[in-house]
Amino acid sequence: MANKDFVVKNGIVVNTAFSANSSGIYYSGVQLANTTAANNAGNLGGQAPSYYAVNTTVYSTFAQNTSVYSTFARTDGTGASGTWGISISGTAARATNANQVDQVTPLLGYSASGQNIDYNGQGGPQFQGTGSGAAMVSFHRPGAYAINFGLGTDNQLRTGGWSRGGNYVVLDSGNYNSYAPTLGGTGASGTWGISITGSAGSATSATSAGTFTSTTQNSQFNSIGVNTGASGTAGEIRATDNITAYYSDKRLKNILHNIPDAVYKIKQLSGVVYVNNDVAKSFGYEDEYEQVGVIAQEVEKILPQIVKLAPFDTEYIDGKEVSKSGQNYKTVQYEKLIPLLIEAIKELSNKVETLEKRLGE
Repeated sequence: MANKDFVVKNGIVVNTAFSANSSGIYYSGVQLANTTAANNAGNLGGQAPSYYAVNTTVYSTFAQNTSVYSTFARTDGTGASGTWGISISGTAARATNANQVDQVTPLLGYSASGQNIDYNGQGGPQFQGTGSGAAMVSFHRPGAYAINFGLGTDNQLRTGGWSRGGNYVVLDSGNYNSYAPTLGGTGASGTWGISITGSAGSATSATSAGTFTSTTQNSQFNSIGVNTGASGTAGEIRATDNITAYYSDKRLKNILHNIPDAVYKIKQLSGVVYVNNDVAKSFGYEDEYEQVGVIAQEVEKILPQIVKLAPFDTEYIDGKEVSKSGQNYKTVQYEKLIPLLIEAIKELSNKVETLEKRLGE
């Protein structure tokens, strides 16, 4: 090996401890770099070698010497190997491929406006799991909250873990039918904060509805229980307290007259004990127990205002209430028989008073 002084530029001797030959460059017998150019050792004064693999063992020896560093270090970002303990300030050069980055700390207030990041045609950064495992990123507000977000082993986007707990599928138009309740209303559990517009499906059992308010929609139920269980009997309403309806305020009424001939009218009515016949049973009234009531046709003759179409036989066509069967089955608003009874009692009371006066004469 032939040693000679190492010339950095223009014949300036940097350090006589440097030596070079066709195999590389040495400092005090320690190889600093390899060169593939056979004539580099004899041409160091005119040009730098084409390729250097810098020995990191002696890097710290000459790195501080900027005159030497600028000659040996590569400026195009290629040919580096090993671990380099360097700190870069300002704008860093491009890293073609970073196999591992332990931590990236962004500079607060930095704006990337107008800057482009080349992801090698991938359209964005990639996060890969180990083998075929899940791939995720974590969002962490130190001391406050943390959550994972990523691709599960079932190829569904998921979120959860850490503070969130659980492992939840992120719904989208592609997987909604697989994970959300079906259109038939089945498969739902837990609490769903959803708003339904249009015609909703069937709810087999709604255990709690905070408020149901509608002034435009028409609703139909089989049976209703107010503060108690519904009976299951079609059309029956059960309540544990009073049912308050309509109005009776005088200020809302233009009174025409009292009910005349009330006693006579009551005498036209029959109070009967009955059971449902076969026709009633065909409409779903299948009870066998005895009931009491009046006859709608008799009431209609003396007080037609309180006779209506029976609800089971009612439908609305063009906003008009008509009989579904065409038979015009009737019912009576029983509570409105009370005014008739009041006037009948008053008539009887007047007759009693008149008789008492005659007997007293």
